[in-house]
Amino acid sequence: MLNTTSPNSHVKFFLLMVLAPLWLAGCSSMSLPFAQKDSQTEAIPDDTSRTTSGALTNKEPNKGPDEIPNESPDEKPLIESVDKATALKLRQSPNRYLSTRGVLSKNQDLAFQHAVAQFHHGNLVEATTLLQPLLHSPDAPSFLYVLMGDIAMRANDKQAAVANYENALKQNQYNYFALNRMGMQARENGHFENAEAYYLSALEAWPGNEAAYYNLGILYDLYVGDKAKALSQYETYFALVSNPKSGDVDKKQARQIQRWIADLGRQLVSANKENHND
Repeated sequence: MLNTTSPNSHVKFFLLMVLAPLWLAGCSSMSLPFAQKDSQTEAIPDDTSRTTSGALTNKEPNKGPDEIPNESPDEKPLIESVDKATALKLRQSPNRYLSTRGVLSKNQDLAFQHAVAQFHHGNLVEATTLLQPLLHSPDAPSFLYVLMGDIAMRANDKQAAVANYENALKQNQYNYFALNRMGMQARENGHFENAEAYYLSALEAWPGNEAAYYNLGILYDLYVGDKAKALSQYETYFALVSNPKSGDVDKKQARQIQRWIADLGRQLVSANKENHND
């Protein structure tokens, strides 16, 4: 089994990284770690689907969050886009992680980016060799431990992954990437209150963190059954994805969330009618 908890052990890892050129722009501007978005966001369980009742079913065993039916490009959205001011306000909120994240020296940052490139080319031993010296300092930035956790997760060593995410939080309690990952692991283990606490801590670290709203929405919707809370989280997430900081709107993702919002809205209206009739 890979030993991914010790920075001093010379072992072979798998690095989880997809968009390094965009996310790693030098040691002075490194604002995000090295894992793709899916690494910190929940997914609908592969063997379940959302229904109008919010229950988990096995009727569509292969339906997942990315399997959206083809739509006409002229189809109107189900819900009007949320005010851009909402997204702007959240993104401009104080980001405690970025203000305390720590940095690598120029040479260290070059080595780190080189390691990521080696990973993309499948040169895992070379990538590991480049990364190991970066972990020797007791003040190693927390994002390095998130990386090690992602390495362990890719190697299917969840225990080591959690240990590294915990190390990341010891280095920086505001690392919302680690917080989101810990929340996902807590949710997977059925510890829903712990998962909620991690996600809420991620939002305290930075209210503009899209992944935490998404994760909370999934948690409340599919696991806790609090539809009102889920709706609130989905609406905030929709505000952010509908008004990206840069680039185009991910229409597929936005329409998916719109459907969830509409579905939950119908559920809540139906529940209120039933309560009123009672």
